[in-house]
Amino acid sequence: MKNIIYSKYSNERSDQFKIRTDILKDSTGTKFVQKRALTDEAQKHINNIYVYYNLLFNQYKGSDISINKCSKLENCLEFEYIYGKTLAEELDELLYNKQYIKILEKIQEYASKICYGIEQKNFKLTDEFIRVFGRVNLPPSLKAADLNNIDLIFNNIIVGKKWNIIDYEWTFKFPIPINYIIYRAIRIYIEESEKRTELINIGLYKLLGITDDEIIQYNNMEINFEKYVLDNFYPLNKLYGQTTLANIDVPKVLEQQKINYFKNIIQIFYDYGEGFNEKNSFKIYPELNENEDYVVKIDVNPNIKQLRVDPANSESIVIIDKILGYTTEEYSIDYYTNGIKLNNKSILFDNDDPQILLLNIKPETNKIELMFKVQIISKEVVSELNQFIEIKENEIKGKENEIKDKENEIKDKENEIKDKKETIKDKENEMKNKEKIIKDKQNQINDHIKKIEKLELKLKQVNDRIQQYNNLSLIKKVIKQV
Repeated sequence: MKNIIYSKYSNERSDQFKIRTDILKDSTGTKFVQKRALTDEAQKHINNIYVYYNLLFNQYKGSDISINKCSKLENCLEFEYIYGKTLAEELDELLYNKQYIKILEKIQEYASKICYGIEQKNFKLTDEFIRVFGRVNLPPSLKAADLNNIDLIFNNIIVGKKWNIIDYEWTFKFPIPINYIIYRAIRIYIEESEKRTELINIGLYKLLGITDDEIIQYNNMEINFEKYVLDNFYPLNKLYGQTTLANIDVPKVLEQQKINYFKNIIQIFYDYGEGFNEKNSFKIYPELNENEDYVVKIDVNPNIKQLRVDPANSESIVIIDKILGYTTEEYSIDYYTNGIKLNNKSILFDNDDPQILLLNIKPETNKIELMFKVQIISKEVVSELNQFIEIKENEIKGKENEIKDKENEIKDKENEIKDKKETIKDKENEMKNKEKIIKDKQNQINDHIKKIEKLELKLKQVNDRIQQYNNLSLIKKVIKQV
């Protein structure tokens, strides 16, 4: 027999979504979770959960995602009770230790896992989408899937050998931008605890490729989703134990982005032979192109000796797409920075005075154009990045030393082989000399044999003559007797 040890009533919703969630324990101590409808209208919602369980199970088959097993009983659905640490708890541990880069990597891992094996298409606004999320203005270039569990929040993921999804109540079978699911998971995670709000200031959304315009539209989607669940009747205070709509202040987030924008005021310095100074500089407010690159166009005259661009006035990551000079034709301009190069394009500026010094500007240049992205980051992130870079540099240094040792080992082997080759060559020369000596000896022997043969021939001839003489003597003797 199973006894209820906990119940949660989701009865602040529209009648079609009112359900009760129970945790039960049997005589062996095994726990189970059950969901049942509180109204006749909500039975369809319960039935849909079972349908979506089977669809999601097939969608993530063979991946690192495991969908919590769902069984259909007479008047409810029953789920396994899974023990373990949630993804939210893992992120909290990283946040407590100020490991911001690892937080970003973990959320990137989350984004990768939930997209594994899913066919992604360009987003398309459908009637079903509008009914649930409203008519929002989203670009069709956003990637979307046909089957979407927007309940993939960090508290609904138990991390183990596989990532176990323990709730998928809000699953929809029409295109929804994948970025919205990622945004929603981050947003709910941040708003659940005041200690997590510092993540807003590190540009987490942008680092994951979610733009300001998307944030505005996704916030509208959340509002419309709340209306859909409430049927415009009850205030939604607790949809997941806490509101799914964050107490997160979206205007505040955008205001923070605005503050960051003003940190991105770009200052241009001309050097007319006196070095760089404020009087020979000017500031511009950058504009974004369609790729969200800052585009900066600078007029140049022949009196300019050097030119410097300060892309921000705060710690930041700058991704340089291109720097072009224009004469009668365009050409690429090299540059030097006071930042740390992360790769071919990305530069970490761990100070509040980032500088890009343009090099090798041709005398006949009349205009310079720069295209780059800027992400303002906090001092904590800079510290974490520097530690990360230091670790990687030490790893690279260790690998370089390993390679150097291997090269020396190979060089020693090559020298050893070379010595052996020389030894073999000496042996071969020695053999050749011996073969020559043997050949000479053989030739001498052959000469002696030939001489012996000649002597033998002469001896034979002598013997023949002697025989002839003896025969002649004998004949003479006989004749004489006769």
